[in-house]
Amino acid sequence: MENLKEELHLPKLGGKIIAYRQKRFNPEDKISYDDFDWGVRFFIHGPDRRYNIADIWIYKSDVSRFANLLENALKTVTALQNQSFSGSYTKSFSVPFCSVRIEAASKSGKALVTLWVSSSTQTFGIHLTVQEVSIVISKLRSLDQKGQQMVEALKSLTQ
Repeated sequence: MENLKEELHLPKLGGKIIAYRQKRFNPEDKISYDDFDWGVRFFIHGPDRRYNIADIWIYKSDVSRFANLLENALKTVTALQNQSFSGSYTKSFSVPFCSVRIEAASKSGKALVTLWVSSSTQTFGIHLTVQEVSIVISKLRSLDQKGQQMVEALKSLTQ
């Protein structure tokens, strides 16, 4: 598979946007063809940053859905910051298209969004502040045009 990659530099997530060319085969017509597309990949590191514990791929069709889920979590966290209570609150958001669970939580007056990712043996949480989540959402929402430009560039390189 051929690809073009660009770093996203998202807070605590890093991430890359990747345009790729993949050979496909249609068994009915017995014809192979090139499939060009793009997506976002996150490599989640363990606590000591020595190991990649999770490799998360989000296809272009799911990038805006992922941003919407983060936005819902952000709205919850923002509402929690405006409340004054001494207890704790947690709301989870299921992400059906990748191996991540998003959680909006408040404990002892501190509200965060956490992305829970699992390796084969452990689950890790990546805690994001309101500002960090806002940056991630903004960047994800701006990727459609960039992804299409990268696909066109890859097409021109492979002709």
